[in-house]
Amino acid sequence: MISSLTRLGRMVLWLLISVLVVLALLVTLLRVLLPEMNRFKDEIQHWVSDGTQIQWVVSDVRGFWRNTHPSLSLEGVQANLPDGSQIQFQAQRVDVEFDLLQSLLQRQPVVANLIIHQLNLDIRSIDWLALQQAESNPSFNSQGVILQRI
Repeated sequence: MISSLTRLGRMVLWLLISVLVVLALLVTLLRVLLPEMNRFKDEIQHWVSDGTQIQWVVSDVRGFWRNTHPSLSLEGVQANLPDGSQIQFQAQRVDVEFDLLQSLLQRQPVVANLIIHQLNLDIRSIDWLALQQAESNPSFNSQGVILQRI
């Protein structure tokens, strides 16, 4: 008869092996799908736009592995802000590196590294004095809200 301690040890070992196999399958799946990320460009734009409540335009999406992390390279990133705002945001390329383990543990994407190449951010139209006064006031300035979302 097998002791309960041996049985428990085998269950833990099988559980560990199962987790490692699932993790290996996930990494393999990402290595296969990352180069095909441009197919999901519209979904990525929609997801980012929903998260920030700003309309974003991306011309090209590329996925690859950097070090031990999956990464996305978004090229031609531009923010289409509301008509009243004169704030401009453009970047030639945005590289986003995700922490795979933390993303799995938190069940949402966790950014390990973010690099923005050739950023063009024009915030000359913001009235900084009015913005400081609006921060103390509950009715927040619309340009301040846009600046926070960016």
